Amino acid sequence: MAVLADMLTGLRALIALLLVAMVGQGRLETAAALLATAWLTDYFDGKSARAASRPTHLGRWDLQADTFVGAGLMVGLALGGYVSWAVGLLVVVVFGGGWIALGNDSLSSVLQAISYGLFMWLAYSRSVGGWWLPPVVILIIAILNWERFIHDSIPGFLEGIAELLSATRRLVKRTS
Repeated sequence: MAVLADMLTGLRALIALLLVAMVGQGRLETAAALLATAWLTDYFDGKSARAASRPTHLGRWDLQADTFVGAGLMVGLALGGYVSWAVGLLVVVVFGGGWIALGNDSLSSVLQAISYGLFMWLAYSRSVGGWWLPPVVILIIAILNWERFIHDSIPGFLEGIAELLSATRRLVKRTS
């Protein structure tokens, strides 16, 4: 099970690169399927890792792979002209760079949410074939993972945002 989890994490990183190319080339239907697949690999690599009898090798890279998917999607949106380069770079640099520099996982979540939301809105508004696939997959995963989402993901995200706000207040006080 540990090997399967590692393979799925690696596949998600590869999907991130494919998303850059597919969205950048305007192949939005393929990108919708790839995004849904990325989310499924995340769901199943977590299940596999928890069921494994030994630690996975790539488990510590899971959030990096998730962030890479969101960043890849945003870069693809900029390459394809769906968002300006300024917006694309701002999202990737501010949230991705902030996540790396500060180690606050909530910034990765914000980067992913912005990228996924923009892509799904684009696919829906352009009536892309398969536009419905990512929202359906994420809904199914949310239902299957509801307890984990409510008890771990949301509180962890909110704690990270609170930590950022507290750090910002301290910085403002020091500079005032």
